[in-house]
Parts: sequence; C-alpha cells; structure tokens
Amino acid sequence: MAPRHVYELTATPNGPKNAYAVVSDQFQGPAAPIASFVFWGAYLTLFTDASASYYSDGVIVDYQWDWGDGNFSIGVTANHTSLTWVYWTITLKVIDNDDMTDTISKDCVVLHCCMIPTADFTISIYSMSVHVDASGSFDPDGTIESYDWDFGGTARQQRESRLRAPMWPLACAP
Repeated sequence: MAPRHVYELTATPNGPKNAYAVVSDQFQGPAAPIASFVFWGAYLTLFTDASASYYSDGVIVDYQWDWGDGNFSIGVTANHTSLTWVYWTITLKVIDNDDMTDTISKDCVVLHCCMIPTADFTISIYSMSVHVDASGSFDPDGTIESYDWDFGGTARQQRESRLRAPMWPLACAP
C-alpha cells in the first residue's frame, strides 16, 4: 500500500440468486516517516542530529547513516571523522515500526580550519655545505607561509632562514 493513499473496498456477499448487498468503505494506508537532519563540523569530525525526523503513525525504530566514504553509523545522533573530507554527501535513512522508510541526502562542505602543518625535510651535504629541503612539508588547510630553521650551535653560530631550502656552510652545522 502506498503511504497516505485512500483505498476503497467493495464487498459483494454471495447469497441467494438475485439477492445482493454492496458494502463500501474507505481507508487510508499508513504514512511514511519523514527523514530530516542537521550537521556541523569541528576539525575533521562531522556531527549529525536526526531528532527532527518524525513519524505521525508510530515511531521511528532505526536511523541509518551513510557517510559517503564507505562508512556507516546508526542512531539518532552520530559522528564520523575523516582525514580526506572537503566535499561529500551524507545520507540518512529512517525506518518506522511499519517497516516504511524515508531517505534524505545532503551535500556537505567542511573547510578544514586551523590544522597543524606537517614538517618534513631532507638533509644533503655538498662539498662543505649542508643543504636542507622542506619541500615534503605541507599544510592540509592552506599554504605554508614560512620556514624557520635553527641549525643549533652557540649563539654566534646559530643561523635562521625562512627559505624552504636554505644552504649553510658546514662550519655552522651542529
């Protein structure tokens, strides 16, 4: 039966010849639940809340979340963490006590803010110079603005550079 569809039932009893009675009645099929949710993000975690979902003829018995990355959750509220999110689609499926369902999907955008950059560098020695290269460093939510190098040693020998790949005389190397 389709949700909220009005059906008419007609019955004709089988009685003596030329005798009949027609009984008609109308009834409405059960309503489907309505899926609804809100979401918000914090760092790399997305939080969802489907408490606005409802079912007028009974109760919702199951909330199923599809995070769009091959992971799934259940419950009225859920959260999921991913290192790869920027744009994706979240799908909520609700199931009521009559086994009827409703599904809603929302496109989400998470702007990774204030993530810690990762420092990575290599060291090479050329002749009498030390060459360091931080091109393997990255900032997952932006661009690296500067590179601060401290080659150690005494205060007089300490060298700093904001270059990605500086070169210093070997005498300054620790």
